[in-house]
Amino acid sequence: MTAPTMPIRTALTAAALAALVSWASPVSGDWSLGANWSSGAVPAPTDAAAIGVAGAYTVTVNGGFSVTALDVSNPSASINVNNGSSLSI
Repeated sequence: MTAPTMPIRTALTAAALAALVSWASPVSGDWSLGANWSSGAVPAPTDAAAIGVAGAYTVTVNGGFSVTALDVSNPSASINVNNGSSLSI
């Protein structure tokens, strides 16, 4: 006799499915400049952003941006969201 089979269900969060786009170099710069990111493009709302490259620098947000997740693993890096700008996670 064979045991009944049950479908396997896997719950995936949006962040688990997101592309990871990382800050490319240890220098200060603008979030909105694609050249500052590993993909060559600004993280999209469906992407996860990571700021972890070693060094002391500031990522400046000018405008409105959204990502599914944000990981700032470098304690020497900072994010500055200018007046009138936003970064939604």
